[in-house]
Amino acid sequence: MKNPLKSSASALMASAPVSAANVRMTSVPASTTTNTSLKKRSIALATSLMLALGMLFALSACADDPNTQNFVGTWEIVSLQSAERPDMDPAETVAVLEDAGMTIKLVLNKDKTAQLDSMGKILTGTWKINSPQSITITLEGSEGVEGTYANDQLTVQKAGDKMVFERE
Repeated sequence: MKNPLKSSASALMASAPVSAANVRMTSVPASTTTNTSLKKRSIALATSLMLALGMLFALSACADDPNTQNFVGTWEIVSLQSAERPDMDPAETVAVLEDAGMTIKLVLNKDKTAQLDSMGKILTGTWKINSPQSITITLEGSEGVEGTYANDQLTVQKAGDKMVFERE
């Protein structure tokens, strides 16, 4: 059996021969095509640049400051020099506290949050790097204090008190 669509199409093509007279060609000005193409490329380029910049900012936000490793971790007090008791040995002061079941620990997290556990009282805050050997720790309700890193120890001084921490 013959396909009626195929025979109709063949009949139509046979009855209307293709010639320049019955084919209308519409030309698009070259400048329109070029402008449209240029706009599409510009949009694609701008989109690519925005995505690349977004990824760059995201990666840089996640990237570690190379100095972070000096500070991140849990620090335990090993020496405490009190302005009120300058005659007491700093290491002995810590030993007396530990014998009484009291400890002082400082936690510096990678996300720049901080927590000080001072004899059971927990204070939270933030910290920031000033230099490869210096940070500022700001705990709730207080001004920032500077801490210095040297010889695997973190030293914090405020109002005449000096605390030396070692990483656990």
